[in-house]
Amino acid sequence: MNWLWMGTALLLIFSAGFGCSILLGSRRRQLSAIELLALSWLLGTAFVSLAQFILGQIILGTSLRGAVASVCIGTGLLGLIRARREGVVGFKFPTGGLARCLLALLAGQMIFLFWLSTRQCFGWDAMSVWELKARLAFFNGGVPAASYFSGQTMEYSHREYPLFISLIESWVYGWIGGCDQSSVRGIFPLFYLSCVLLFGVGIARLAPNSPANYLGAGLLFFVPFLYLRDGGVLSGYADFPLGVFYLCSAYYLICYLRENVPGDLCLFLATSAVLPWIKQEGKILALCLVGLAVAGTWKRLGWRSLLLPLPAVLCIEAWKGYTLIHHAGLQDFVPLSPGFLFWHLDRCGPILRDTLSEFLNAEHWSILWPGMACVLLKLLLFPRDNSDRILAGVVILPLAIYPCVYLFSALPSYLAHLSLSLPRLVFQIVPLGIFTMGTAICSTRVKS
Repeated sequence: MNWLWMGTALLLIFSAGFGCSILLGSRRRQLSAIELLALSWLLGTAFVSLAQFILGQIILGTSLRGAVASVCIGTGLLGLIRARREGVVGFKFPTGGLARCLLALLAGQMIFLFWLSTRQCFGWDAMSVWELKARLAFFNGGVPAASYFSGQTMEYSHREYPLFISLIESWVYGWIGGCDQSSVRGIFPLFYLSCVLLFGVGIARLAPNSPANYLGAGLLFFVPFLYLRDGGVLSGYADFPLGVFYLCSAYYLICYLRENVPGDLCLFLATSAVLPWIKQEGKILALCLVGLAVAGTWKRLGWRSLLLPLPAVLCIEAWKGYTLIHHAGLQDFVPLSPGFLFWHLDRCGPILRDTLSEFLNAEHWSILWPGMACVLLKLLLFPRDNSDRILAGVVILPLAIYPCVYLFSALPSYLAHLSLSLPRLVFQIVPLGIFTMGTAICSTRVKS
């Protein structure tokens, strides 16, 4: 019966995501079935977690679960009505021998990851941060009690972290009627599935007529960090889901810059606003994206481009306000201040040294980042248009900012802090990095 109720919980997520995808993304463009599947999972998880959090401030327990389920079904029906009336969904699947072989390879990868998820336990942070909050939410009827954020007994669990992953797990726990870690391990391969589907449709759209559109999707499977228990895809951490949303948001920004389709802009705004809800670093990624979006759309939109950051800033400030009300402040970093920066400038050399060492760590990344350096140089020096520079920027900018945050580390050893957490931060950029590499490779083949 657990599998039946778990299936119900996942179907409701897909229903909400399907409706959101159609209503947001089908403006002047037809969505492919593969793209719709990826978006349904991503937007569905965002929708359910936010709905559960917002409604959970008013109602709890079975009433909350029923209310969220009703909204999910209603959103899905609205999307279905629009899709049937306007024909905004296309069901054309890839053809050709190479494309079918690559799809078969991807199917094999997915089967392996789902199997591995049944054999691999969550990492430490997954259990002490994300699943802990999920269990507290389950026992409180859907969301963690306010006393959790204001109390002093669970400071180790990073109370200031957003609740995206925790509320998705709590959603599943609520439907199966108990906390069973094995029942939520399967949600993380679904983020990997969404990622590779976006690779395929995204590279096909940005580099059309290439026979190797799904080549980039297969490359992700060979990044060694993917399989690590502490931070990898199946570890239960929020870093990979954050990376997939970052890939999705950047992809739709580039599509809007190239094709000027309103649906792409809507999807960019929606997914960029979700980033701060997934993890603290999502604020940095969202601000990088919206800052580059303003620069890239200024000539087209004029002063209206200044409105693009509003959804992301609203999400950032809403969660910041909630944590301040409940006194759940930062633990690992001190507040940004010129004085603290001045007194810790001596950290710059060791931070730069260890950061470069991490990028060259073959046990984590193989040859990914040296190869990425060549691709980024190509995009910056020989761009097809301004969107190529924006694409390079959304990869480079967070990778340049992340090491700088350790200037403000509050832990006794900032280098130990860096060595423990920087690989996970870098992993957040890996999906977009591989997508960028695949786009550049396929574009080169088209030109030749």
